Amino acid sequence: MMFLKRFIIIYLLIISSCLHADNIRILTLSFPPYAYVESGQVKGFVVDIVKEAMDRLQQDYELVVQPWARSLHEMKTGKGDGLFPMFITEDRIYFTEYSTKPLTYEYKSLFIRASDAIQYDGDLALLGDYRFCRVRGYSSGPVFDQAELNGTLPYVDLANSSLQNIQKILHNRCQILVDDRNVAAHLLKRLKQSNELSLLVDLERIPSYMGFSKFGKAKSLVKKFDKVHQGMLNDGTIDKILSDYLGDHSQSQ
Repeated sequence: MMFLKRFIIIYLLIISSCLHADNIRILTLSFPPYAYVESGQVKGFVVDIVKEAMDRLQQDYELVVQPWARSLHEMKTGKGDGLFPMFITEDRIYFTEYSTKPLTYEYKSLFIRASDAIQYDGDLALLGDYRFCRVRGYSSGPVFDQAELNGTLPYVDLANSSLQNIQKILHNRCQILVDDRNVAAHLLKRLKQSNELSLLVDLERIPSYMGFSKFGKAKSLVKKFDKVHQGMLNDGTIDKILSDYLGDHSQSQ
């Protein structure tokens, strides 16, 4: 009788293990509005895209928000099965299978007050008399960074956050805001000031992808993910998600 009980317990443990064998660990970082934690819930427009794709795949998953460096390490070891949003870089190709199409694009953009008549014809040097504001310690993209470094744009004010810079331009303390387009749109919507700023130009458009670890349990999901992702593009799901988060400033895919 004791032997039978032990056999049943072991059998149930094996069955339980098999039932959860397909549960995968998906990683992201805190980067509003792409991904962030609010009231204990993981939110963000890229988060919602990935969640919807996994639901359509009927794939069980654990979604973890953690520092980027830790996530990259877990992708290399296979502890992490997926990571988003990821740029394609040479050093990541050996441990990452990327989705065919980007999940999103990160734009390095210039904004002006809607009432201003500033124009841009492709030459940043012609904007050299204006005062810019950008976030301290972050790249604004190679194009802008180089123009600032070589003195083409001598009047650049720094702040500790995108929110501080938006408040500065709204109060006429700078004339051109430099920021990620989606971050700016998210903050403007929160402040109910979406109509107060206009997009002057997207200086750069950098694609970001869903990545699957070549050493994890989900490496075979790439083609299936691509199929449902394309379906979401075709049926308008992604446009709806972007509009919900970003309003009129939502990006085109």
